[in-house]
Amino acid sequence: MTQRRRTFTLPANLPARAREGRRASQAARQPSRRSDTPNSDMAQPVRLDGQRTTGHQSNSQYPNGQRVSNERGHAPRSGAGRTTRLVVVDQALVQAKRDRARIGFMIVVVVGLLGILTVRLVDVQVVQSAHWRKAAAMQSLGTNVVPSSRGTIRDRDGNPLADDVPGDRVVVDPEHVDNAPFYAHALSESLGLDEKRVLALLQPHKLKNNKPSHYQVISDSVDANTAELIKEMDFPGITVVAQPRRDYPAGALASSVLGAVRPTEHGSEGTAGIEYLFDQSLRGRPGVLVADHDVNGLEIPSSERRNTPARPGSDVVLGLDMGIQYQAEQILLDQVLAQNALGGSVTAVDVTNGDVLAMASVTGGRHGAGAHVSNAEQGDQA
Repeated sequence: MTQRRRTFTLPANLPARAREGRRASQAARQPSRRSDTPNSDMAQPVRLDGQRTTGHQSNSQYPNGQRVSNERGHAPRSGAGRTTRLVVVDQALVQAKRDRARIGFMIVVVVGLLGILTVRLVDVQVVQSAHWRKAAAMQSLGTNVVPSSRGTIRDRDGNPLADDVPGDRVVVDPEHVDNAPFYAHALSESLGLDEKRVLALLQPHKLKNNKPSHYQVISDSVDANTAELIKEMDFPGITVVAQPRRDYPAGALASSVLGAVRPTEHGSEGTAGIEYLFDQSLRGRPGVLVADHDVNGLEIPSSERRNTPARPGSDVVLGLDMGIQYQAEQILLDQVLAQNALGGSVTAVDVTNGDVLAMASVTGGRHGAGAHVSNAEQGDQA
């Protein structure tokens, strides 16, 4: 805010004492402009150029006998050769200078950031373009393993004793399950399984190589209605996959000879009997489908990159005769019951060519279970 000095003009005809008193009153009201010796120059008027005049100087120097106010606010000198000046500060001008300084600083910062961004863009899009293009392709690509159907085990007449049929499998990735107790309760009711067993499958655990397991089979075979119900539940980490299941058309007939399989991530593998002995021939080779996937892991239609079809397993033909096998098992079971034996086995061989026509095993009444035809887990005693 500009401060102005107010100058009062004294009439020329006033007595000198009155003029001096008036000047003294002005000096008292402006203490900041007083000199070190306020009384020395009190009676001397001040000209525009800051020079002092004597008290007897004529008023003809001023038009119409009036004093001219000092626009610059010069203070009367005090002492030899010194002049006290009043500095006028324009606050608007100071604020404008500060604003210009701030704007200049912001421009420098913005230009610097744009320069850094430009350098980074050139580095990513030009220098490292090949690397990031390859990384993006690998991230979007997904590999799906197409399971192969297991080969059929047949008797000497070509009747199937074990084969694969279309089915659905309920699997879980324990690392993505967020509410295992609730999921176990719902799944056990839908699948007709023991809740504690299902809960154990939903718990994270380590494999033999100390890596976390991402694949556990909850149910190896479910019907179409149950599979659709599990899909509608939409539990995280639990999915229904189309997976052929192993079927034994003759039921428990020759089960100790045929053996058993267990489900794996890419099909099934033999664990006993013929299924285990000829596993490499029966298993076949899974196929591979490479395609682009979206952020949810779903395959993008018409984005197929590479498709290796699955190769089904080979069939295995045994020398067993289903009729003779059934008769051998029933006769042996009757004898074990009649003798109250711990078990028994029988093998029927064609002596002309050495073909095994029947191979039966019966487990006796141990632990109060009663005598029965041996299953795959109990093994073939013959």
